[in-house]
Amino acid sequence: MDPFELLEPVDIIPKLPADLDTNLASKKWQERKTTLDSVHEILLKNPKLVDNPDCGDLIDKLTKVLKSDANINCAAVVAKCLTGMAKGLRNKFGPHTASLSPIIFDKFKEKKPHLRDPLIELIDAVFATTTLNNLSASILEAAKKPNPSQKSQLDHFIYRTFRSLNSKDIPKGLLKDLIASLTNHASDSDPEVRDASCAALGAIQKCIGESALAVFLGAEIVKDSTKMSKIAEYREKAVVEAESLKASENNCASAASSQQCQQQISTNTNHQQQSVPEPQPQQIDPFELLDPVDIIPKLPGDLDTQLASKKWQERKAVLDSVHGILLENPKLADNPDYGDLIDKLTKVLKSEYK
Repeated sequence: MDPFELLEPVDIIPKLPADLDTNLASKKWQERKTTLDSVHEILLKNPKLVDNPDCGDLIDKLTKVLKSDANINCAAVVAKCLTGMAKGLRNKFGPHTASLSPIIFDKFKEKKPHLRDPLIELIDAVFATTTLNNLSASILEAAKKPNPSQKSQLDHFIYRTFRSLNSKDIPKGLLKDLIASLTNHASDSDPEVRDASCAALGAIQKCIGESALAVFLGAEIVKDSTKMSKIAEYREKAVVEAESLKASENNCASAASSQQCQQQISTNTNHQQQSVPEPQPQQIDPFELLDPVDIIPKLPGDLDTQLASKKWQERKAVLDSVHGILLENPKLADNPDYGDLIDKLTKVLKSEYK
């Protein structure tokens, strides 16, 4: 049994400070922090929340503070408040992830642990309320940010995410662009970004398998033995950590009424909500990850003429072109004209060796 289910939900809205709005708008950061501390304390005492419609308004207010408050102390506390809301509401928090996640990724430019660590806990809690597909757009957009801290923290998040996913949970449409971004990060000038990208790629490899990952890895990385070893190293680390998380989850479930487990609910709810895969990844057919391409428009304009040429060099040259196109596009879109192309190639095969 999920220990969270044993808790009584509490409506925290009546418990909020009466001057919440006034203090959040105060020009004095101490007043803003004081009222945020009060909200955080309420959330710590009430880890499971009643889904009051006014919770949405509270989340919006806290999100606005996280986005606009330049004071690191206020930002850190409001991140903790939002974490409490996400863990307390679980999937009811999901509709807010699209607007909140880009702000979190942007705030990762702050390297100080005082804010960075609450943001890490927050993004993990946010992910636990939704699906990877719902976060795909903000993840890909965040991957374009130039700040090294933003890139490394995003990649660490991807590592933690894929570490706790099964291959069936991964939207295939995301992988190509995500791995392309991680490949770029792997060549970053900052060593922390390079290492974090290898960690993320290792966790992805754990989920989808080595051959499926290789479909999207650039030649530069594939030929780099150091990077490939680092990816494999993080893949094994992800396997071990996934097993450890699963064991911790099972232990907590078997002792759901214990005080220790109740405390773990409030701090590690995100781990309990994610399915943990078996140590061996379920291999994905790499072919299924490819985008189909219609090669008919790519064929040489003089294909028929060259195939009918009396000079074998000209026939071979145009066939080499067709072969090159097929190598570059291993998955083909369905086009009725393929039948005509196959007939032409079959005729060449038959007639070349009479």
